[in-house]
Parts: sequence; C-alpha cells; structure tokens
Amino acid sequence: MTHKYLEPAFGRLILRDLSTERLQLFFTCMAGRGIPYPTIIKVRDALSSILRSAKKFKYIQANPLDDVEMPADKRGELTKPVLIPQQFRSLLLLIPEPYATMVYVATYTGLRVSGN
Repeated sequence: MTHKYLEPAFGRLILRDLSTERLQLFFTCMAGRGIPYPTIIKVRDALSSILRSAKKFKYIQANPLDDVEMPADKRGELTKPVLIPQQFRSLLLLIPEPYATMVYVATYTGLRVSGN
C-alpha cells in the first residue's frame, strides 16, 4: 500500500504538509480513478497507522486523517452465502479427518466469518 499508493502521492512531502484537505483530495481522487473501495480503506488504514505513530512520537501535533471523510462504498449491499444444514452435512462428507471435525465444531459453536 505504501509503495504503490502513498509514496507516489506523498513521498516528497514532509509530515506537516499532509493536511486534512490534501488527504481528502487524495482519497476522493482514488475513488474517481476507479480504485476499489476495499483498497481505498486499506490505504487509509496504512496511512492512519503511520500518522498515529508520527503523532505519538511528536513529529506532528494532530493526525490530519482524523477529519477525512472516506468516499462512499458504491458496491451496494453485499450478501454472504449461506448453507442449509443438509448442504453442510454433504460438505462434511467431502472433508477428510481431522478437518471435518474441526469444521463441524467451529460451525456448531458459533464461529462466523468476519464483517468486512
């Protein structure tokens, strides 16, 4: 993320030149160039980590990313696939042990796929 997106855009700047306005324009332009929303969020997270460290070590007074609004997620509502119990049992028959038992226990104890 840093080499592909952040260094080309900000590599020659010093930290105090990273204003909220400049960062807002950067993320807005990413969306305008068709960069996928999950990528934009990963770039934001990487930059946020860098700026939090810079603030912690007093290289900057405040994190300019705090007030940046991310572009809207244009992907719409994402649906997650769901198996009915019969499909799950059929799937278990295809999985070798001990993995079938691990999948069974994980499923019936409530393990779920993470949100994003």
